[in-house]
Amino acid sequence: MSDEGCVVTMREARSAWPRRLFMALAGSLAGLALMPQASAHPFGEPQTVRLQAAGAVVTLTWTAASDDIVALGMAAGALPGRRTLVFDTAPNGKPKPVGRTEAEMIVGSASVRKYFAEHLVVRQDGRACRSRVFLAELVDTGARVTFRCPKPVTDVDVEVTMLTDVHEAYRTVAIAPDATPNRALYTARQSVHGFSFDSDAVSADSGGIVGTLGKATVAIGVVAVATLAASAAWTAARTRLGRR
Repeated sequence: MSDEGCVVTMREARSAWPRRLFMALAGSLAGLALMPQASAHPFGEPQTVRLQAAGAVVTLTWTAASDDIVALGMAAGALPGRRTLVFDTAPNGKPKPVGRTEAEMIVGSASVRKYFAEHLVVRQDGRACRSRVFLAELVDTGARVTFRCPKPVTDVDVEVTMLTDVHEAYRTVAIAPDATPNRALYTARQSVHGFSFDSDAVSADSGGIVGTLGKATVAIGVVAVATLAASAAWTAARTRLGRR
């Protein structure tokens, strides 16, 4: 019979069977060790949500530790309860999952997108803003959720309940550089915080660009006037000194 492209005799196969069983059990135990445990991971580093606003759009970027991302995938039903592994009997062989990786299953899952839409909510004047979920960069730089509100953003309420349905000890730190407050802590008991965004930092999409260009033009004009004045003064001084 053949195994991994090598011919194996019946005696070798019988002698290899205990080794295969041991490797299978070891792999199963290793897999269990890597599975998220609700009693442990919630007490690690908190999740983070970064808030930004531009015009009528609020963007939330969610990041978390890899084990919390796996917990998210399981909570959303994107990951199976069991995985089939292929074991290589080579001395340095490692078990390999059959099919897509956990990251591929989570990123491509409609249930995960639905989970984000339900557990990250932005409201303006009591009305929920329409959301869109982007998971392509979830593992690398985080999931991005955009919220389009009825009017330009100033004051909004942001609700975050990520993973508190898995364990109430999960926490999320919100970071909002252009808002007041610029930081907030979400817990199972405190799931909503209000944010007031700086009106200078939040402007209409086109208006913001025009405004920025306008300020830049004024700044350049001031610098040009100052440069001409300095040049005239320096020329006058050189003339008084009899230099050219």
